[in-house]
Amino acid sequence: MSPSLLELRDVGKVFGDTVALEPTTIAVDEGSFVAIVGPSGCGKSTLFNVIAGLLAPDSGAVIMNGTTVTRTTGHVGYMLQKDLLVPWRTVQDNITMAARL
Repeated sequence: MSPSLLELRDVGKVFGDTVALEPTTIAVDEGSFVAIVGPSGCGKSTLFNVIAGLLAPDSGAVIMNGTTVTRTTGHVGYMLQKDLLVPWRTVQDNITMAARL
């Protein structure tokens, strides 16, 4: 059996005294559709930021295609719940803006 496309092994995140993400384990196979749902403040955004490499986990490991992710790779992206577009810019300018910052 091939390794999962994405695997989280006891991934957790703490900010000071606040546990933002309890140790979480999940495996996502290629072609799967996964929804992460929960109330405000339960750790969904923290989970996505750890998967994307924008935050380092305080415990556990993020594994993509069999390789442990320790930093941003540029191979992961996700859509935020708010569009955050700059309305006076073109679509192309909005897409490429991050590369210019």
